[in-house]
Amino acid sequence: YGNAIVSKNEKYGVINAKGEYLIPLKYSKIEYLRICGDADKPIPPAPHESSILADIFLYSNNNSLYGIISLKRDILLEPKYVSFIGYVYEKAKIIKVETIDKKFGLINQYGKEILPAEYDDFPMCTLSQSCFPITITRGGKQGLVSYGGLIVPAEYEYVYPDGNDTLNFIAKKNGKFGIINRAGGINVELRYDWINAPYSVSSKYIFKNNGKFGVLEKTTGEILLDNFDYIKNAGRTYIVRQNGKYGLLNSTLDISVPIEQDSILTYPNYNYCHIIKGNKSFSAQVTASDY
Repeated sequence: YGNAIVSKNEKYGVINAKGEYLIPLKYSKIEYLRICGDADKPIPPAPHESSILADIFLYSNNNSLYGIISLKRDILLEPKYVSFIGYVYEKAKIIKVETIDKKFGLINQYGKEILPAEYDDFPMCTLSQSCFPITITRGGKQGLVSYGGLIVPAEYEYVYPDGNDTLNFIAKKNGKFGIINRAGGINVELRYDWINAPYSVSSKYIFKNNGKFGVLEKTTGEILLDNFDYIKNAGRTYIVRQNGKYGLLNSTLDISVPIEQDSILTYPNYNYCHIIKGNKSFSAQVTASDY
C-alpha cells in the first residue's frame, strides 16, 4: 500500500510513498493491526497487504492501552484495549479485543462495539462466516455471538455445536438439555437429562431422560423411540440394550440384529462390530445403513 510507520524523538506517525504524513508524528506508539490467518496459510510479516488492515492503525498515548486511528486521521476508538486481532470474512471485518483485565469482546473496523469486552477468551474461526455463531462464556454461563452481534445471552450452563452442522447447538439450562438454533430459537425443548448428536446421522439426536434412552428428530423434536436402557451410535446404526440384551437398529430405527445378544462391541473406525451370544461370536461389517 506504500504507507509506513515512522518515528522521531520517540513519537510515531504514518507516511505515504511520497513521504507525506497521513498520521502526524505525535503518538507514543503506532502499530499495524494484524490479521489472523488460516493455520494452513501463514501470515506474512507486516506490512504485507494480506497480514494487516491497511487503512487503520493502532495508536497509544503514553500507556499500555491502544485505540484505532484511520489514515484520514479520524480517531475511531479511544485507547482502551491492550490487544487487537483482526479477522476478515466474506462481508465483514471483525476485531477481537482484550482489556487489561483479560476480558474479551468484538468490534468492527470502525471501532463500533459488536460484543462488549466482558467475556472469557473465546476461539475465533479463520475460515468463513459460516463458522459463526461461536460460543462465548461470562461468569460460568454460555451464549452465542455472530459477526453481527450477540444472538443468545450468556445464560446457559452449556452451549456447543452439535458436530454435524453449524445450524444447531446442544444447550443446557437448569440441569436440562435441549437444542437451540443459530438464530437463538429453541428447536428442542430443554427438558432432557442428556442429549448427543450421533456422528454421521445428522437428522437425529440420542437422548436420556428418567433413566431411559431414546432417539428424537432434530428439526421437530419428535420422540421416535424412548424405551431402551442404553443407546450408542455406531456409524449409521445404533447399538441398543434392553433388559440386559443387545441388538442393532439401522438408520431408520428398524431392528437389524435382534435384541438378544450378550454383547456388541464396535471397532474404533465403526466399520465393524463384534457380536457375542453365548459361546458364539462373529464380526460384522457396516454396509450403508445396516450390519
